[in-house]
Amino acid sequence: MATPDSTPQPRICLIEDDEIIGESLSDRFRLEGFDVDWCRTGAEARQALATRRHAVVVSDIRLPDCNGGDLFVGLLAEAPALPPFLFMTAFGAIDRAVALIQAGAADYITKPFDPDALVAKVNALATRYGVARNGSRGGERLGVSPAMERIAETLPRLARHTETLLITGESGVGKEHVARLFHHHAAGGEAPFVAVNCAAIPESLIESELFGYEKGAFTGAAKARRGYFEQAQGGTLFLDEIGDMPLSMQAKLLRVLQEHRLQRLGGETTIAVDFRLVCATHCDLKA
Repeated sequence: MATPDSTPQPRICLIEDDEIIGESLSDRFRLEGFDVDWCRTGAEARQALATRRHAVVVSDIRLPDCNGGDLFVGLLAEAPALPPFLFMTAFGAIDRAVALIQAGAADYITKPFDPDALVAKVNALATRYGVARNGSRGGERLGVSPAMERIAETLPRLARHTETLLITGESGVGKEHVARLFHHHAAGGEAPFVAVNCAAIPESLIESELFGYEKGAFTGAAKARRGYFEQAQGGTLFLDEIGDMPLSMQAKLLRVLQEHRLQRLGGETTIAVDFRLVCATHCDLKA
């Protein structure tokens, strides 16, 4: 029987020609529990990606023998099932990075960057794309910085004593990763974890998406549908960018939190719901 120690470490393909940056990032990723293939050129990266399985690719855009973005687009045309690509880009090349996201890249970070922010993005990508860290479920390790270690130590206690949690922080620091780890401690890996980006749902649809609706509740409602609260029954509902939710909906959300019951759009009866709620935002909600 395999033990956690025998589980292969996830591998990162780092494409960076600068010796100082490349060595520094390689060391940091290894501290985080990754194996690292450090490639100085696009040609080396192409060879590494063809011969080994990687959890995440972290690439500079400017390389000595090619453009990192062109390398990605070319690889995507040859093998659509690529590992997630995260690009490191100078401020002046943000437009190019955004175009690469639209083409299928997973994320980017602007130089100069905080190494902790890069690590958080890489951990989130590895978790999102199904890579378990060091044999644990869901990538339990948050990082090696003192702040992240304190959060990791606090989460098991929070999971035992609270059903609601608010996570604040800038975009890309790993708020969803923290939410998933909280869920793992609170409800276990078998319970549902339902992640919702509030900013991506039109205001006219958010009530029906959260609370569900009955058949005939509105034009096009051909059958009843469970909302996100019901889908998270017995598990965790993660509402990302809660600060973008309309105030009127926040009031309805508070009532569900207080009563643990909801009424579907077009419904006449209330439904009991059992869930934990984790909200996240990059905004200062007290401002």
